[in-house]
Amino acid sequence: MRTDRRSSSRRSLSWHRPFAEDAAPRGRVVRSDLARRPGSGRAGNNDFPSDVGLEGGRITALGQLEAAEAREIVDVAGLTVAPGFIDVHTHSDALPFEAEPLPAKILQGVTTEVTGNCGFTPYPLLPETAHLLREHHAGIFAELPWDWGGLAGYLKRLEEVGPVSNVAPLVGHGALRVAAMGFENRAPTDDELRTMQRLLAEALDDGAIGLSSGLIYAPGLYSRTPELIALASVLRGAGRLYTSHIRGETATLFDAVAEAIEIGEAAGVRVEISHLKAAGRANHGRAGDLLAVIEAGRARGVEVTADAYPYNAGSTGMVALLPPWCHEGGRGALLERLADPTSRARIAREFAEGLPGWEDLAGAADWDQVRIASLERNPNYLGKSVQAIADALGQHPVEALCDVLREEEGRPTVVLTMMDEGDVRTILAHPLVMIGSDAIIARGKPHPRTWGTYPRVLGHYARDVDLISLPEAVRKMTSFPAQKLGLFERGLVRPGMWADLVVFDPATVKDRATYEDPEQPPVGMPHVLVNGVFAVRDRAYRERGLGGY
Repeated sequence: MRTDRRSSSRRSLSWHRPFAEDAAPRGRVVRSDLARRPGSGRAGNNDFPSDVGLEGGRITALGQLEAAEAREIVDVAGLTVAPGFIDVHTHSDALPFEAEPLPAKILQGVTTEVTGNCGFTPYPLLPETAHLLREHHAGIFAELPWDWGGLAGYLKRLEEVGPVSNVAPLVGHGALRVAAMGFENRAPTDDELRTMQRLLAEALDDGAIGLSSGLIYAPGLYSRTPELIALASVLRGAGRLYTSHIRGETATLFDAVAEAIEIGEAAGVRVEISHLKAAGRANHGRAGDLLAVIEAGRARGVEVTADAYPYNAGSTGMVALLPPWCHEGGRGALLERLADPTSRARIAREFAEGLPGWEDLAGAADWDQVRIASLERNPNYLGKSVQAIADALGQHPVEALCDVLREEEGRPTVVLTMMDEGDVRTILAHPLVMIGSDAIIARGKPHPRTWGTYPRVLGHYARDVDLISLPEAVRKMTSFPAQKLGLFERGLVRPGMWADLVVFDPATVKDRATYEDPEQPPVGMPHVLVNGVFAVRDRAYRERGLGGY
């Protein structure tokens, strides 16, 4: 019997005093401990039968516990108990502030969310530029109160509203740049760079687990490698990581991966490449070559890993489809350009002819594969492709794109089919790749990864097509990200660890979310506990103890 204490077929869960049946699930802000502790090593061994004892929010005992006294015993015979899943790539920064937070992640076993990815964070805010960040993030962070300055203020408000899942925040390079210099398309001055470094250091002191960048998004796309090295160097010695939505996932893919590794190497920090993919037809079949670049970086001494989601389509803000110059000056200036015939003609020309260094996502996906995922004012467009909208309006797709963005004030999100299934499998199976949903929490027709990432890996890829073993699938969701992030009290089922647990049936676990009907919770995942308290019980979601789903 293997006893790695990472995932197990358990007979029962038992709570010792104190335990309150009506306790509300409540996440915590979790902090990286890599500056003081080494990595915990590779888990991923087979499961074993055992009982699990819980007390005070932590795991207290494993083994045959029939003689133990407990306030409650929950029979989970025949099911698997695993550590709660750690989603290393989320955009859930505003989710806890919503009046009725969407339970998409907790229902699939995610108990810790890494927020602040792709350079997007609602902090830091400086008085002279705060309005620019608020306008820029109106689509994905609409529910936020925006009444803080730095990460400490955001976390204080987060604690007040009470997140259901644990939160491990990054600080975004894009937000740092907006605070220091707005949406200027140039290198920072020495003073501006020092301001960004100071704000980054303050965020790390406040608990940020690392620095994220989004180098296809404004204003991050205006930066160059030396700026990113200078900022990443602030992480050195703190045990924090640099995570990046790289500068391109289509035509510039290989150069962009090399740049991320170069930043880590020059700054002396660990690197996480976000949502690794080989997008665009020219890259289909090249996932093995892409992974070889990462392996070569590790051979040079850079601790570089990646995360991925189990789908052949991506999702992003619709404004990201526009050429880089459109974003100069912020959202207000962008909307003015969308109303200007000369600017629209230039946009159309650059879509037709290309632009050196531009990540043309629409070119990678084709207009009939770019579908509206969320918007506010034109519900008839929801789920339709830009090509279908253009055909209905009698327009060229670029004209339709500009009209929809202008009418919706730049807020829509889109789903883009642009990867090859063979490459998706090659990347998911690689031992250096963990799982991250990249979910944008929104109503409408969001990417199915929002509701289905983790059960899809367990059910489809581990069980049905045997791409990876079940223990390896669980490792990619638990101990692997916990080690990378320095969350050493989570990611394992072991006495002394926080009792973040997910109970699932390996024979029936399955994602039900589809592109046509994405807001579907999974099956085969009856229980989820966060810090020893049920957040999901018998498939019923207990939002802050107030009801079910």
